[in-house]
Amino acid sequence: MITLLPFYRKVPDYDKEPIWVKNLRSVNYYEMIRYLYDTLVRVSLDGEKFPMKDIKFLINTDKKTGFESRFDPDRLFQSDLRNLPLIESKIVAETNAVKAIKGKLVLCGCDHLVKRDIHRLFEIDKDFDIAIPIRKQKKVNNAIVIVNDRKPDLVRKFFIKRKESYYKLSSDVNTRKNWAWYGDQIVYDYYLDEFRGKDRRYPKHLKVKKDGLTFLLFEYGSEYISTSEGYLYNANSVIIDFKGTDRKRLIAKAYSRLIGDFIPNVEAI
Repeated sequence: MITLLPFYRKVPDYDKEPIWVKNLRSVNYYEMIRYLYDTLVRVSLDGEKFPMKDIKFLINTDKKTGFESRFDPDRLFQSDLRNLPLIESKIVAETNAVKAIKGKLVLCGCDHLVKRDIHRLFEIDKDFDIAIPIRKQKKVNNAIVIVNDRKPDLVRKFFIKRKESYYKLSSDVNTRKNWAWYGDQIVYDYYLDEFRGKDRRYPKHLKVKKDGLTFLLFEYGSEYISTSEGYLYNANSVIIDFKGTDRKRLIAKAYSRLIGDFIPNVEAI
């Protein structure tokens, strides 16, 4: 089973959030979740137009955010996030999900479109336990994190350790710059820091072993995930990422081009 698990929760208090979150107040994430779901359905039907039974769509969220009727409770993974700031709540929700959900996982946001069969995320390079994108060979950009099902106990331990490290690093003055927005990415970089080269850059498509796990560090802008335009675009990417306010304005047009005349079946996945 592959579970595509986008994270979204309604922000409880914008006054507690960094400027990057406040700048996204007008973004219609509910619409984006529908776009993501529809494009997943489009590419996840076999030749007979029956849904693939090994793909599941779950929204990783809190217990208060409401969604349209197609996303009934069976399509929600809910955590008690109370009034946690957005990025901290994402760390907690992802940890809870990895601990509870069996099988392969694709952890992501909701500002994405699925362009190709997501089985490919586990087939481009099959030898990994956790796959993480690296942007410009400089830093983690965790638009998607791909979790294999080979060593579930060790994977759970890693995500628990990641959560613990997040809280530990959040009190370190050396990591406080932009921490409220980038903290969930920075914590990955701290964990993987030993694998950077002398120039402080990551090699392209690197596989490393740590804590009994094989980590695949792949290029953001590759067959796995790429942006909607520019030099990080890849025509063969499985997922298109609309990171940033400007790119989010392009998602509706891209959705229309991808979906074409396809009429999504809300019961498909």
